[in-house]
Parts: sequence; C-alpha cells; structure tokens
Amino acid sequence: MASGEGVCSMNRSTIAELIARENARFSQSRPRSAKLVEEATEVMPSGVPMAWMRRLTHHATIYVDKGSGAHFTDIDGHSYVDFNQGDMSSTAGYGTPAVVEAVTRRMSQGGQFVLPSEDAIWVSRELGVNVLPLLAGASVVGLAVGFGAQTLVKDIVSGVFFLIDGAFRKGEYIDIGSINGTLEKISVRSMQLRHHRGPLNTVPFGDIGHVTNLSRDWAIMMLPLRLTYDTDAEKARKLNKKLGQKLLEDPELVPQFLQRLKSQGVVQMEDSAQIMSIKFMTRPDDQWMLRRVVFAKIRELFAENGIKFANREVTVRIGEENLDRPLTSEERNAIAGSAARHVADEADAQNNQTSRSRGSGRLFEHHRDATGVFGSDHHRPRITDNRDGGAAEIGRCRL
Repeated sequence: MASGEGVCSMNRSTIAELIARENARFSQSRPRSAKLVEEATEVMPSGVPMAWMRRLTHHATIYVDKGSGAHFTDIDGHSYVDFNQGDMSSTAGYGTPAVVEAVTRRMSQGGQFVLPSEDAIWVSRELGVNVLPLLAGASVVGLAVGFGAQTLVKDIVSGVFFLIDGAFRKGEYIDIGSINGTLEKISVRSMQLRHHRGPLNTVPFGDIGHVTNLSRDWAIMMLPLRLTYDTDAEKARKLNKKLGQKLLEDPELVPQFLQRLKSQGVVQMEDSAQIMSIKFMTRPDDQWMLRRVVFAKIRELFAENGIKFANREVTVRIGEENLDRPLTSEERNAIAGSAARHVADEADAQNNQTSRSRGSGRLFEHHRDATGVFGSDHHRPRITDNRDGGAAEIGRCRL
C-alpha cells in the first residue's frame, strides 16, 4: 500500500508471513479434519461433497461434528460462529427446537406409508400440484414398487442413523450377531464385512439389530491357567505379578499395554485342576500378539520355579473280577474312547460358556487356540488305572 498523508504504511511481506503462520497453526490444530480430507479424496473430488466447499475458505478444510443455534463444532473440538447460514435453508440455525420437535413428532408417528396421507394433499397444494390424477393412477405395480421401496428406505435410514451414532467405521472389526468381520466397504444401503477366514459378507443396514465394535478404545484379554492342586497359588500369583512388571520394562512391549498384567487368583476349581486367571488391557487388536508373548513368558517362568500345568485326568475303576489280570489292548482302547468322550463333552461345555461370555466367534476361536501353547499334553488327558492303590497310566487320548 502506498504511503502518504493520513495513510498508514503496511509491510505486505510481514502480513503474508503472519497469514501463512496462522494458516499453519490452524491446520496443525485440526489433525482429524486433515486425516478425513486425505481419506475423502479417494471418493470425492478435493475431499469434499461439493466443489464450492473447497473454495469457501483459504484455510484447510474442516469437518463438522455437530451444531446448535448459530454455532457449530468441528471433529477436533473447535467451536465456531457460522455466518454462512444466511444463504442456506436453515436460516433459523442448527437444531432449532421448533423444527426438531416437529420432525420428531412426525417421525414418531411414521415417516412413510404405501397408502396416501392427508399431509400429502397439504404439501401438494402448497407446491401447486393437483394430486387427483396421481391418486387415480395408483395400480398394483405402484403398490409393488411402494412395498419394495419400504425395504430400501429402511436400509438407507438405518444406515444413516448407524453412521450418525458412530457405531462403526471403515477398517474396524465388528460383530452383528450372526456375522462378524472387518468392515471393508460402506454403501448407501449395505456394508461389507470381511471375516478373518476370508469370506466377504454383504449385510443390508435394515437387517442389523445390534452392533458390537471390537476396535474401539481398549480391549481386555483374560487368560485361564490350569494348575495342579499341589501348586502354591500365592507363589504363582507373585510370579505373575513379577512378570507383569518385567513386561513393562520391555521398550517394545510397554507402548501396547494400557494396563499391566494382573493376576486375579484362583477363580474356579475343577476335578483335576485349579484355574487361575490373569488379565491385561491393550489397544484393540494388540491383545492377540501380547497373548502369545505372555503365554510364552509364563511357561518359561513357571518351569523355572517348578510350577506345573494340570492335565485333564480320568480315573478308571476296574471291577473286582478283573483285579488280578492285566487289561487287554481292546479293553484299553474301549476305556480310552469312553474317557475321551467324557473329557471332550466337558471341554465343549466350557468352550460354549466362553463363547457366550465373549459374545464373538472371533474371540471364542482365539481363546480356544490359546491353550495350545502349553504343549500337546494339555489336550491329551491321562487315563490311569488305580488298582492296588497305584496310578499306572493306561493311555492318553487326543481331543
């Protein structure tokens, strides 16, 4: 700007530097909006639904979270006064109580019907449309289309409300009851879930009753340890506590723990074992890798301190008439088969209970795999002959 009498001089380069610095600060303080813009460019030009939104301001694009009155808040938590509403239809502001009340009242009484309603006549009169020819032209085909549209609208509306509630996002692992998997794609009326074994399932939003999201905030992994009855439970508890502290000293593992490994003591007593439970909290999906590490460390630590894991055992009692002779191979096989069925039924009952408590086939499957770290003997119960007060091993059966 030229300088002269009564006119202040300006340093344009200084102003440009200040504007650039403020724009940089503005962008740095809104990382979530920046991330969404980057994701949106894959499906929308310039990362916005309409091109004029990109040219609306000179600063980085921001994504809105919610609004009330003349104010709105972006997804990074910054609040604004909206001066652009003058050229919009909602000139009374966001979430106007009268509008919210009217829409809520209408939706609570039904938003769409196959048959005509009185409201349709009022709207048509206001818009200057003669509805008589439209009503007279209704046919069986029109009704069929209407019934089909009901399902379509149900899917679309359900999807909108799921997204508004933030029930799931792309890349998250969710469980909707009969199906679970990683969310790969969201369309207008359905979504696609990739099961961890590979199948891709397409699910209409209208068919979803509830959603369990396994990828949010944190996850707790609970692990059962089957210990023999002669194990000192207090000693095992202290060893688990020591292990929890040791794991936090590992620079590669400590960022993945939200809460250290803790021992819950003995939580259940079985015929052949006392069950001790341990747990830890991690970020979602980190629990599977940490579980492998924890199992390996526990096995090593317990072996060093003489703590043994318990096998499932079945004691076979022989009738008095057979006490003085050894068992034949056929008798041994029959006993082993009968014992295996008994142990398998017991294991299935426990696994079914675990499945119900976890509420997810994915968690259930990983939970079953977890016991394999203790070696094949954990799945091969011993069958013993207790004649003459002994405990000679008859054989082992694999589940």
